Amino acid sequence: MTENAPKPAPPDAGHIPMSEEMDSARWTLPALVPLLIAAAAVALIAGGYYWLGKPQPVSSGAIREVVAAEQPDKASVLVLVRLVVENKGEKPFWVRAARVSLKTRQGEWTDEAASAVDHDRYFQAFPELAPHRGPALPAETRIPAGANQEGMVIVSFPVTKQAFDQRQSLTVTVDAYDQPSLVLKQ
Repeated sequence: MTENAPKPAPPDAGHIPMSEEMDSARWTLPALVPLLIAAAAVALIAGGYYWLGKPQPVSSGAIREVVAAEQPDKASVLVLVRLVVENKGEKPFWVRAARVSLKTRQGEWTDEAASAVDHDRYFQAFPELAPHRGPALPAETRIPAGANQEGMVIVSFPVTKQAFDQRQSLTVTVDAYDQPSLVLKQ
């Protein structure tokens, strides 16, 4: 080699051919068919998880009777709600608690069910409730698989009897220990 040979000039960045890098999107995007197959597989897996992962209803029920008695202050009512709970599951339905929600034009209220031990006192104090007496549905009630249980809960709301009679809705929620809550609406 000769030492007098000219050195090559550095490349001119403005004149480099870009045809190989920018001529088509097919070189940079994944194929459409495998992408659609992967999206469908993800959708099927997510849909199956959603469908199978939802808790299935294991109980049902109904509100049989609602009776209200005006308290002496005439600004609140004592309410007796008779309901039935049916266990459709394969294991016992254990009642953890019951609560009743009331919605009127004046607002919304929720009250926990009174203890079953106090029911006799309420029937003595409010004789208009006594004809509707029945077994209570206390906490820790065990309803065997495939069976049903009728019971009553007693709650109090700070509304007049007239406002209670014109209620918009009454909802009873029966909470269980290891199953979804049972919600009954009137």
